[in-house]
Amino acid sequence: KEQRNLDAKNRQRIRDIEKQMADLQEEQDALEAELTDEKVIADYNLMNEKCMRINEIKELSNELFDEWAELSESL
Repeated sequence: KEQRNLDAKNRQRIRDIEKQMADLQEEQDALEAELTDEKVIADYNLMNEKCMRINEIKELSNELFDEWAELSESL
């Protein structure tokens, strides 16, 4: 019974991670599209902010993927 509860929690966490990853990918896509905007290109600080956020998203996505893979293997 404990194993079933753990499996259920892991499955729920996997669903949560998948949602987070999809949301992060959507944000990353939007930011990358903004990088081609002339206003962003002309503003070094704004460009830098967007690039830094893209890097943060990539790091977080990698961490989430690693957790997702580990949980998937445990099922």
